[in-house]
Amino acid sequence: MSTFLSHLSQAFQMAPSPDNSQPHTATWDGKRLRIRYDHARVAEQTFPGDSPATLITLGAAIENVSELLTASSIKHDISNVVEGGVPGVDLDIALPNEEPEATHTAALFNRHTNRFGYQNKDVDSELLDNLATMSEGNCKVSSLATAASRTSLWTQVKSASEIRFQTREVHEWLGKSLRFRPAEVAAGDGLDLKTMDLPPGGGLFMKFIADWSRMNFLNKFGAYKLLSQIDSAPIKKGPAVIAISGPKNQQGAIDAGRTITRLWNHLNSKGLAVHPYYVVADQMIRLESNAVPDKLIPQAEALAEDTRSLLSLDSDEILYMLLRVGYAKKEAPRSKRLPVKRVFKDLTVPE
Repeated sequence: MSTFLSHLSQAFQMAPSPDNSQPHTATWDGKRLRIRYDHARVAEQTFPGDSPATLITLGAAIENVSELLTASSIKHDISNVVEGGVPGVDLDIALPNEEPEATHTAALFNRHTNRFGYQNKDVDSELLDNLATMSEGNCKVSSLATAASRTSLWTQVKSASEIRFQTREVHEWLGKSLRFRPAEVAAGDGLDLKTMDLPPGGGLFMKFIADWSRMNFLNKFGAYKLLSQIDSAPIKKGPAVIAISGPKNQQGAIDAGRTITRLWNHLNSKGLAVHPYYVVADQMIRLESNAVPDKLIPQAEALAEDTRSLLSLDSDEILYMLLRVGYAKKEAPRSKRLPVKRVFKDLTVPE
């Protein structure tokens, strides 16, 4: 594999995804890069191929690849495709006759998640304001850096987390994504517990409650309230949260993925740590698709109404992601990725 293709495959490989599930695969035929949902590997293991979460991930992969190509001065066209009802994308790439310069964009390859504590230091207001100009399509970027706005948002994150920890389907998805043993982590997908800011004994507790029957039993004693407090606490501490919203359709979700990744790459390049929160968006989306348990619908409806009010969302818009932003107290361990050969195939090389 040439140096350029090596960087192209890494750009695709390094795109963010829900719980590090890496649900897409890419094939390169010398002119076109095809990105598709990997049914064989991830079906029934994470979000469905046409879900907003997976479409956000598709947008993230598009953004990473596009940023690399743009930095390398390589022209490319992007076309949405649908196969078997599941969205994908084709990138037609106009390579020069000679091997192109293999531009290695530090921002792209250094993007990472930091779930640990942040310093009590304000983020530059001008930097936050400029993020609104970096959105893709009809997405909107809102910055919440005041104590009052973060407190309002914290209430919503806590409520969304309460719903999550009481929803079997979502809890079991989380359980499947956790990686406890070194051999599991070495495989390169899922959530390495070392990347999570857990207290002593936290890993053992997470392993214990990964089984829904245990979680459901503990919920009778209010476990979901305690866990939601822990999950949402970093939002209240700040120092800033970025909200990415957009139209409630497939293109809106893809554009949101591009926007999220563009902002994330940029913020990391400016020395800022980033921690994504999907929990509020997930509950709003699940409410829209009638996937919230009946007993929790009133709470989800109140959550959606409060979020729309705080972010001034129109009826045809929805929240897609929250990004907690600040200056890290310490460097966080980085998640591994699946081997390139499992997610990127070069068809120009005979097997």
